[in-house]
Amino acid sequence: MQVLPPRSAFVNFPMGNNFGAPGDVERQSEIMRTALAMIHETEQAGRLIDLPYEWSGPFEYFTGRGKNTAEAAS
Repeated sequence: MQVLPPRSAFVNFPMGNNFGAPGDVERQSEIMRTALAMIHETEQAGRLIDLPYEWSGPFEYFTGRGKNTAEAAS
């Protein structure tokens, strides 16, 4: 059984920084206002919207594997 939320917003930020960098109140507020506006603007249930915000610098997702996994196994 699949459960779909009424609406979802996605921001491609590093995990734990869903609304922006720590201390960046202006960006956090802007993202929150955009997400809350979806309540009135989104009519289709289960819709996922990619918000157009970009992280200010490079970041990588942790894959669960260390960089030297092959070396540690030897």
